Amino acid sequence: MHEDDIFDQNYIRQLDAQLMHKIVSDIINGTLLLEADSETLDMVLTDIWEMRDSYTQAGVIIGYA
Repeated sequence: MHEDDIFDQNYIRQLDAQLMHKIVSDIINGTLLLEADSETLDMVLTDIWEMRDSYTQAGVIIGYA
């Protein structure tokens, strides 16, 4: 691997972690559900369903019906 590839991968991981932290924060405090448009909500809810363990580990309480 080239140095640039490693830098890019690290940068993407950091960016992903920051986005996940912000999304989880907005889910927990209710901001996401009150302020997001329906397309964004659909995308986030689909992601929560697909990555339940990650969200649970991050502190999101997920109800199962």
